[in-house]
Amino acid sequence: MADTKAAPQGVQPVRIVGRIEDVRRTSGVNGAAFLHLVKLPAPDAFTSPNTVVIRSVDRCGEPGQTFDQLVQIGGFGRTYQTTDEETGRKHSVKTADNTLTVVG
Repeated sequence: MADTKAAPQGVQPVRIVGRIEDVRRTSGVNGAAFLHLVKLPAPDAFTSPNTVVIRSVDRCGEPGQTFDQLVQIGGFGRTYQTTDEETGRKHSVKTADNTLTVVG
């Protein structure tokens, strides 16, 4: 059974279709989950396929099978310090960690 949390208002689920490359079980603060490494179809023979990790309470398939699920896009901001190679000055870099979670 898939995650049943309702999406926040204004945030729409997205359908992801691809091929499962790997599945692993993990546990964390929010409980046990399966992480599916999914390769999306490449637009042409000369472009590498995009690859995403999708979290689900239930296993959505085995490696080699098609993944076709609605997912919720989420994430959180992150900041880290780095040093400019030319000036030696430290500065903050803001980035984001994105998550895809099965919703239906």
